Amino acid sequence: MKAMALPYGFAIFCGILTVGLLLNREEEKYYFGLSFKESEERYRELIEGTEDLITTTDGQGNFTFVNHVVQNILGITPEQCIGMSAFDFIHPDDQTMTKEWFNKSVAQKKKQMKLENRQVNALTGETRSVYWSSSFHYDASGSMIGVGSIARDITERKRAEETLKSLQNLLNNIINSMP
Repeated sequence: MKAMALPYGFAIFCGILTVGLLLNREEEKYYFGLSFKESEERYRELIEGTEDLITTTDGQGNFTFVNHVVQNILGITPEQCIGMSAFDFIHPDDQTMTKEWFNKSVAQKKKQMKLENRQVNALTGETRSVYWSSSFHYDASGSMIGVGSIARDITERKRAEETLKSLQNLLNNIINSMP
């Protein structure tokens, strides 16, 4: 009888240990799921709560993601924007400069670059001045696979700078015309 008690006791011990490990694993999965959900909610709040345009493009410069701010700047919904070229919205006078900046960044394998250009709203035709901070991503062979960007609409700041410059010129003209 003693000889049989050991295997049964050991089997019961192994069973309890296995159930305990499985329960622990399920508990870890539950907490991981909660952590992932909280992380996703924080990410969503960040992306949807900003006034900045957030974009990602593929290696050809086509949008793969844009947040809701795209409607204010480019005049189309995020869904409409996916697959469109980021270069389609650049003001005609800024096309060459922007493409040169982009090509130079890729040729030099830059990881982070900044640019100021103008974007044209497809709905209204309005021009917005935008300051871009872009992160270029490359694969193991060095080929560019995409760009992640954050763009701030600086139109109002640019208008204020132009107004200030006009007022300074007016003041200088008044001062210079005094006897």
